Amino acid sequence: MVNIILCCSSGMSTSILSKRTKLAADQQSISLHIEAVDSTLVERKLEQAELILLGPHLKYKLEILRNLAPLSTRIEMIDKAIYQSFDGNQLLKFILSLDLKTKKEIEKSTKEESEEKGWTNQSPFKSYFTPEMLEALRWKR
Repeated sequence: MVNIILCCSSGMSTSILSKRTKLAADQQSISLHIEAVDSTLVERKLEQAELILLGPHLKYKLEILRNLAPLSTRIEMIDKAIYQSFDGNQLLKFILSLDLKTKKEIEKSTKEESEEKGWTNQSPFKSYFTPEMLEALRWKR
């Protein structure tokens, strides 16, 4: 199941849109978890979602959130026409066009790729720095 978060200023518009999109998904037997949040809560939800869709008026937050989000979280804008019409079917088509993967699928493909290339979970810095140098680079509290 793909976790999707819709975000607008107060969460009201995206709440309506999320309900309509969930209804459209249920009618097509598509499994989605959609949640609507306001713009003050979206940063707390970055780790939980595979996709975050922002209302058109939050375009200024797009790059900020992309920089804060983990690589497994995709952040996109909701088309203005879809947002204004509260068209759940069109939003579902847009979501499906993104070819999303769940976090488990991403982790599995990343692990397989790492094994193919012979990468380990060790930090690449360990081979370049002595333990004393690594200790000096750590943040002092």
